[in-house]
Amino acid sequence: MDAYQLVRKELDRLKPEFINSVVELVKIPSVYREDTSPYPFGESINQALEKTLQRCKQLGYKTYYDPDGYYGYAEIGEGEELFGILGHLDVVSEGRLEDWDTPPFDMRIPVTANKEELVTKLTDTAMKYNLAYEEFDYLPSIYIPMDSELVQTLLEAYQSITDDAKSQPITSGGATYARAMDNCIAFGAIFPNQEKVEHQPNEYMDIEKMMQAMEIYARAILQLTT
Repeated sequence: MDAYQLVRKELDRLKPEFINSVVELVKIPSVYREDTSPYPFGESINQALEKTLQRCKQLGYKTYYDPDGYYGYAEIGEGEELFGILGHLDVVSEGRLEDWDTPPFDMRIPVTANKEELVTKLTDTAMKYNLAYEEFDYLPSIYIPMDSELVQTLLEAYQSITDDAKSQPITSGGATYARAMDNCIAFGAIFPNQEKVEHQPNEYMDIEKMMQAMEIYARAILQLTT
């Protein structure tokens, strides 16, 4: 087995650890921001630097962290000549989160997943790398089956007013007031092919669309309360 084959074999062996490391680093919003921390590039970039050096040390590298937080490095081997690879850990600002298909620095739990089982797996995996799982915030998911009376009633109200039998209910990974109570659902009021401008500068809603939404709401309330 030649050197390349050995390297390839080692890469295959380390692949799961590599993926886990990337997941941990991607979750850090290492964008340059002026904050109150003592670090020259901000708390988040320093966090990314320390986590990277920690991972390098676990892989057998000798590491160095600049006391002022400007840089760090990892080295391995010995000899008169030095081969260096430079990299950076800061990232460009995420910009508009609405333009992302998935949150750039977040992890969300699918509604069908069991949170306790995921936390157990995350905790056990973190311990292997001398890390600890810590939960800062959690919002439980809410899911109402499509064949439920509530969803079917709302769907019928929408279809009867719009004559749109093609559009179907969807699930969303975003936050919603519907999480505040059981058997609650987010409903409307964006129509198919309508420009999505909510939470943006110059947001607006067409008067006729608003009126149509009110009609749908009225029909749905009537059907759900009688």
